[in-house]
Amino acid sequence: MFKLKFFLGLLFLSSLLVGCQIHSVRLAAVTIGSQTICAEVASQPVQWVQGLSGRASLTPDHGMLFAFPQSAIHYFWMKEMNFPLDIIWINNNQIVEVWPNAPVPTGDQIPSYQPKNQANYVLEVSAGTLAKYGWRVGEQVKINLTSATCQN
Repeated sequence: MFKLKFFLGLLFLSSLLVGCQIHSVRLAAVTIGSQTICAEVASQPVQWVQGLSGRASLTPDHGMLFAFPQSAIHYFWMKEMNFPLDIIWINNNQIVEVWPNAPVPTGDQIPSYQPKNQANYVLEVSAGTLAKYGWRVGEQVKINLTSATCQN
């Protein structure tokens, strides 16, 4: 009887584990001027589409870094966003365009943002971060994609 209960318990636990997925979050340290942002890296199409959608908030000095395989005009939308964002387009380690305070969508319209310049990275941070640190087009950006953890 004990062996049967043990076997059924193991069977139950293994079925739970099969349904679980372990998601590892890759982090990068993005430094602009003297400030470093701890950013979750989105490097796959499914991550690019999801972005920060559905999240309740974003911790100060944290963000999401969209890493693209090549420079291009990358559009961004605010679908299912719950807080406004600053969007920073980066090409070859330099800010090439910014969109401060992209608002949360209202009604049925989902705003999208299209840069004029190509970028190979896009950094999304909480609205107000651009103004807080005075970041501007032309500033140099250091991206450490091998950062296992962020120090800030």
